[in-house]
Amino acid sequence: MEQCLIGQGNFMFSSQVTNNVTFHQYVAMNLEQRKLALNETLGYNVVSINSSNTMRVLFPRQRDFVIIILRCRLPIAWRRWLRWLFVKFSSRRSLVRLFILLFAFIIYINFKNDFVSFFSTFFGLSNDVAQLADALKFHHSLVLAGQKYSDFYNNALSESEEHRWRYDYCSFQRSPPLQTFTTKNLLENLPNLYHPFFKGYTDSWKGPRKKAKGPLEVYVVPFSHTDPTYLFTADEYYRYKVKHILNTVVKKLSQDNDTRFIWSEITFLRRWFQQAEASSRSQLLKLIQSRRFEIVNDGHVMQDEALVSLYSSILNVIEGSQWLSTALGLHSVNVSWSADSFGLSVGLQYIHRLNLVRRQLVQRADYRLKEVLASNKQLEFYWGFSWNSKSSFVSMAPYKQYSIPYSCGPDSLVCCRYDFWRESCNSFAWPWEKVFDPDPENPDYLPLVEQWRMKAGLFNTKHLLVLLGDDFRYNTENKWDRQINNYRKIFQFLRRNRHLGVNARFSTLSEYFANAENPSIDYINITGDFHPYIDRWNEYWSGFYSTRPWLKYFGKALERVVKGADLLLSYCLLQQRCAHERINSTALAKIRLILADFQHHDSITGTSRQFVINDLYKRLKHALRLGNQIIISLLEVFMNLKDAVVEEDISSKHHFFILLNILNLPMNYISSMQYFHPMRFSQFDKAVSSQSVKNLHNEKFSLWFETKLSLFGTYNLSLTANSTNTVKPLNVKNRVMTVLQNSKYLLTFSKCTVTSFQLRPSNGLSSAMFSTSTSLLNTYSSVPLKWISNKSGAYIFLHAGKKTAIQDTFSCSLIEGPLVSQYFSTSTNLNLTWTLFHTTGPQGEIVQLQVDFFHTVLDTDLVLILNTPIKNQGVFFTDSLGVGFIERRWNSKTSLPGNVYPITERVFIQDNHVRMTVHSAQPHGVTSSEEGEILIMLDRKHPLDDWRGLDEGVVDNKPSSAKFWILIEKGIDSGRQYPTQLSNLLSLLLMNPPLLLGHISNKSFKEPQSVFTNPFPPGISLIAFHSDIAKKSSLLVLHRPTTNSCWNSTIYFKYSEILHSPSLFNIEQTNLGGTVVFRKVPVAEHVGIRFGDVLTFRITFIGKSNDTSAKQPNNLALQPF
Repeated sequence: MEQCLIGQGNFMFSSQVTNNVTFHQYVAMNLEQRKLALNETLGYNVVSINSSNTMRVLFPRQRDFVIIILRCRLPIAWRRWLRWLFVKFSSRRSLVRLFILLFAFIIYINFKNDFVSFFSTFFGLSNDVAQLADALKFHHSLVLAGQKYSDFYNNALSESEEHRWRYDYCSFQRSPPLQTFTTKNLLENLPNLYHPFFKGYTDSWKGPRKKAKGPLEVYVVPFSHTDPTYLFTADEYYRYKVKHILNTVVKKLSQDNDTRFIWSEITFLRRWFQQAEASSRSQLLKLIQSRRFEIVNDGHVMQDEALVSLYSSILNVIEGSQWLSTALGLHSVNVSWSADSFGLSVGLQYIHRLNLVRRQLVQRADYRLKEVLASNKQLEFYWGFSWNSKSSFVSMAPYKQYSIPYSCGPDSLVCCRYDFWRESCNSFAWPWEKVFDPDPENPDYLPLVEQWRMKAGLFNTKHLLVLLGDDFRYNTENKWDRQINNYRKIFQFLRRNRHLGVNARFSTLSEYFANAENPSIDYINITGDFHPYIDRWNEYWSGFYSTRPWLKYFGKALERVVKGADLLLSYCLLQQRCAHERINSTALAKIRLILADFQHHDSITGTSRQFVINDLYKRLKHALRLGNQIIISLLEVFMNLKDAVVEEDISSKHHFFILLNILNLPMNYISSMQYFHPMRFSQFDKAVSSQSVKNLHNEKFSLWFETKLSLFGTYNLSLTANSTNTVKPLNVKNRVMTVLQNSKYLLTFSKCTVTSFQLRPSNGLSSAMFSTSTSLLNTYSSVPLKWISNKSGAYIFLHAGKKTAIQDTFSCSLIEGPLVSQYFSTSTNLNLTWTLFHTTGPQGEIVQLQVDFFHTVLDTDLVLILNTPIKNQGVFFTDSLGVGFIERRWNSKTSLPGNVYPITERVFIQDNHVRMTVHSAQPHGVTSSEEGEILIMLDRKHPLDDWRGLDEGVVDNKPSSAKFWILIEKGIDSGRQYPTQLSNLLSLLLMNPPLLLGHISNKSFKEPQSVFTNPFPPGISLIAFHSDIAKKSSLLVLHRPTTNSCWNSTIYFKYSEILHSPSLFNIEQTNLGGTVVFRKVPVAEHVGIRFGDVLTFRITFIGKSNDTSAKQPNNLALQPF
């Protein structure tokens, strides 16, 4: 229901404005009293009199007419005309009365049923609030997709920003704030439209058959969608398809001046450019300069938008942007296209915006949401975070896919006929006709034109985008000629028949957006993301959040190694060893590309065929090994080490170790390693706090040790034999109750399951803050979907609504030591380890839960459930690619899979008393299905296909591990939706633990000199450190994470207090990709970073240091979080 509240201020319905108003009782009320009165009489939920659901226009008090209706769903041209008339004639009473009659007549024609109450509102005077409320019952129902969803807009607008209007006596102007929707609010109020199979798949919604008025401008954009992984490996795709596509496109574009083409996958373009002949490369450069071949992605690959971390997202953008700038001379990409990502992330939108991409075409979103937006001509909108003004202009494709049958219009049966290369339209046994060859004498193009017009009726402008392509299209010249030449005939037909009012041409995305974005249109503003994705029925794409977790785990391991290698490689800037390290720099560039390739939406998601996944796994292992070799080589050069190895390859001969901190934060940190004998650590003959624990499953020992790490520093350790501090596990299976505690937490266990979780009374918090159910790990069975698909698959998560506890027999053991206390719950394929740290460092604030699992049960999803007494009322918060946080709410209208959302770092729930944050070392799917619950998807095994093109199930499960840090905080304002600074610090530590390397050298050595001598101020994180030895520079990406405290302030720092010998560096602020320089930054300048911002700086080495000693740390900069 869209409620048009009539009136403002005095609610005066006479031609005279005086102080003695008719509704003086109502005016005397405050806003809360007014809301209660209207709620009681109207039966509506009036959230705020001064919010946008009042839909009013404020006029100057000096005017004698103060009442108007705005935002009733009238055509936009009518609304503009009505506004102009009111401003023009508001001081002329006779014309105002005449206009009121005209306006009432318009309303009568459109809404006959509500005319009586509307008319009485304008011409009848009431004496009390009840009569006023009766008059305000004017409303009308929105007709969406042929059905009435009367509550949609009333609810969706309840959280919108207020329309504020600025006035003076001579003008009437709209101020910048827009009507704002949250995706959470939109999704909560979606109708339950689960279409029948054929309709939902072929054309999720045909839309209103309404022709666009005026001449229609159609922009036909040829493209070819080329996934680097999916059904074949990247090498196979390139060799057999992509190479030929680019050869064909470059050749044909060079011959035909009227054609255009867009390309998104830079990883393939990069390979082709390196291997192509010089003449082909020259032709491509000319096409790019003439804007006929357009790059529509600033990243190395079209990445997944659910599971990629902030660092990997930034790396993907840097790798893509740097190559475009260096090889093609393209310093920035202004548009992007999210064609095939399984859902849309506002975090990635923000990252693109930082790289100067301000316009986006998006494809995959909830088809019900598309219906609602299309019905109200709101498929074009501004999109961004609620706390940031960096919004992007977005055009959302109204139909299911990007291929021709789903692009030209609502009827895929008609559109498929105009795919001139498709041999038949019988794909998936659809009842489509064979594609026809148009008769040259009497071509039948009118059905296509009609489709274009109906599609244009969903948008506010006369500019229409039509995509012309498919997966791996145009790999032969014959395919290009047949498609392009036939569309040329269509264009010629339209030019000969001007009376049809349609102009069509080949175009690029930039050309379309340049005309489609109209500043005179009141676009809505949407905040939040579009997860989970659903394309038909009740089949949510939330299964891939936990598909093949072992692959996601390897990706995170490679990410940490790349960070460490980048850090060490930057040391040569100060030590003048850059020429020597060109080999390592080249090798690092290779593993960066492998990591960037892995972020593709068919790679990190695990949604490729099994042999493709195996190829990805080999690439990751090779990159991990190569990255470790780079780190070892650099340490051997800088620190004179011998036989250095990484932690996984440590043997009994390695008694000396290096601990490398890859964060710009000094800290106390407890680390662990596996060794063959009980040992103790020391540093230069000084004992280091350590603890040896005999492992339960092998003959090795777990060595725990605490170190005080400097920022980006190394810590040198040596091992000596010692069995006095060895702790042996104690079997506690038969104990009625077992207690695990440290200075903050007290955990109680019974029968191998944690039963209570308390903050200790020493903290002044004696009440139980956390408890879990007796069965932490459960399975969800899949539900048969009749003849379509029997089970869940790689993409889809279905469930039968039953939780089945793990039936394995568990054994329990306890370890209590000076550094850590642990409780082990162990079975055949499942191990849970609860760890408490005895330290004053950040780890003392958390409870660590590590789950080691090997999921073997078919047709099940393995989940972890944490139950708490927190009264979160179904509300929980998840991160969006690590950039910011989004409020989620359990939607009772849909099933469990529709309420599962992705995380890359954290999820938290809270009430008025306490907050629980679960930090994760790897991506997962999470939800809160019951009060006080956090459910985390761990793994899944489904042997059958889910009908999304993969044609196989997921059965290649491998042993994997998931690590969580649980933080309990009290005294958090429940109205705040952001984490604390402590939570931000813990997330950094969990995602970036120190790297451990072993060696056999017993010589003393000098610690390598870091570029930084002091950390950045608390609240600023150094996310990426991207070194380029050839250019003697590094890109620094700084992030100020959103936090509950100081959210409206700016944090300042000076590079003169951060850098070692700052006079040796030239500092420039750039876009995220480092290709466009904004300004030069003096080292003494106070650089400010605002709430949630990400800033990028290029630091270039320009001189040789005469001062070999590190600058003394700045005590102010070393203040802890």
